[in-house]
Amino acid sequence: MPKEGKSRGNIFFAIPTMPQVFSEWAFGIMRFLTGNWVDGDILTTRPPVLIHLARQEMLDIFLEETDCEWLMWIDDDVIPPMEAIDVLLKTGKKCISGLYHYKYEPYSPVWYRHPVWSKRKGMMTYEQIWNPPSDEVIEIASSGLGCMIVHRDVLKKIEQPAFALTEKAEDHGFTRRVREAGFKIYGHSGVQCTHLTTMGVTTGHWLALNAYMHSNPFFTNRPDLIKELSTFTGRDMTQEVRLWEEPDEPDPLLRYVDRDVSPDFAELCMSLVD
Repeated sequence: MPKEGKSRGNIFFAIPTMPQVFSEWAFGIMRFLTGNWVDGDILTTRPPVLIHLARQEMLDIFLEETDCEWLMWIDDDVIPPMEAIDVLLKTGKKCISGLYHYKYEPYSPVWYRHPVWSKRKGMMTYEQIWNPPSDEVIEIASSGLGCMIVHRDVLKKIEQPAFALTEKAEDHGFTRRVREAGFKIYGHSGVQCTHLTTMGVTTGHWLALNAYMHSNPFFTNRPDLIKELSTFTGRDMTQEVRLWEEPDEPDPLLRYVDRDVSPDFAELCMSLVD
């Protein structure tokens, strides 16, 4: 049943939706919304023909046509846990994301840190956060927008358009605008969402695969790997790793090293593990 009374500021739920969605998502999001709805909340959807423009249109409606205090981004393949809103708002953070994972191996978290502008690529590159702490709030540089709550104060101050077409992904463009406006972005690893494909991917999938690969430090100990690589080459290789060109058909397991890794670089790193 919907919550009685207004125990929080109103939320504008913004969901870009495709014409067809998983029935499990439709049921899950209906349960989530009806269980968290309070009088004055608003639900808006837009078809993501071009996801940047769909999100921008919903943001414009939030700012210009509503007085809601919060905007909550939800994707049409992400189901937040029932307690997501209460837990995220209780942190007191004005821009905070729940945790969800890529739908395919290695099921890595859709959280990032250490943004660097790559002149060669003409866009921001990020280091993926591979092993977030359990049930904690941490500062992050970027994340997917599958489950993120943002306060109106933030959205009023960010540069428009908020979803620059120059970015590889619209979520990185948005979070860059948030950081440039002087706000920090956080993630709560205790708010664990389900990311749907033909199955629902959860943190459990990530942990299981991570445990399976644990015996190989090439996959599970990336910070130490970069340190050893820097020692091996005699110079700091952190930026080179993060800015490495992405291959056309990357082996998904190589993404444990970096989302922009190449097989040639992986072979170089493997020599340090033997």
